[in-house]
Amino acid sequence: MPVQVRSAAEADVDALIASNKVVQDLHAAAYPRDFKAVVDRAGMRAWFTSRLHEPNSVIAVAERNDLPAGYIWFELQTRPETLFNLARHRIHLHHLSVVPNARRQGVATAVLQFIEQRAADDGIADIMLDTWMANADALACFTARGFAPLQMTFRKTLARRASVAARGRPQSASAPCR
Repeated sequence: MPVQVRSAAEADVDALIASNKVVQDLHAAAYPRDFKAVVDRAGMRAWFTSRLHEPNSVIAVAERNDLPAGYIWFELQTRPETLFNLARHRIHLHHLSVVPNARRQGVATAVLQFIEQRAADDGIADIMLDTWMANADALACFTARGFAPLQMTFRKTLARRASVAARGRPQSASAPCR
């Protein structure tokens, strides 16, 4: 049976929470300093319910054989022109989750097609997303579906030294970039 994608409703919140746990667990395992291993269920319920009622927020549920197979959450964003940037209207994909037993069965393709249709309907040319470097499956999925890297974020983790804590300020450990 093909994957069906539809707009989410409050009745879907439990399925959204369960599907989100898949990605949350992946992120918490790969980046334990950044992601919580356990997220408060009541907090998640309130968070998803709030997103369902925001006018520029869209959550859609993917179903396969009448069972939840994943979800997406994206935002319709309008950025005004600034001194440095042109005005732009875009979609930003924040979450894409596919439950493990539905992987490699067209769920990600179906939800991405849902977003592309929404973009086309709204006259939007750009869909933006970000993903973590350790998520090789997501990187491969997005690349295979025509997404290309646009910007990179770098992080340098500094070792906390006793002298830093004592004085309250770090010392430079390396030469400046040349």
